[in-house]
Amino acid sequence: MIRQVAEERGYPLVDIFERMRKEVEAGNWDLRARGFGAVDPEMPVLGPALDHIHGHDVRWFTNIHPNLRGVAVIVDEEVNVLVSHFPNGLHARRQDQREAA
Repeated sequence: MIRQVAEERGYPLVDIFERMRKEVEAGNWDLRARGFGAVDPEMPVLGPALDHIHGHDVRWFTNIHPNLRGVAVIVDEEVNVLVSHFPNGLHARRQDQREAA
């Protein structure tokens, strides 16, 4: 439904799920924070530094939040979509330009 509404209204749609799926298929699987609740209920682990210690814990890899690499992939996808949707760039109009229009 979201995809349909975006298409009908001409809105750009950034499909993060699909991009993450493609990244994982390509072997770039290390995109999520780790350990939220497995080691410290308040603090996720953002990288693989403790995988060798906690990797056996099912909860270790279940955090859906992106780590820094995941954020970089998300930003890359957002920029790609915006650039393709607005090939001439985004231009803010000043208030006096809006009033004249």
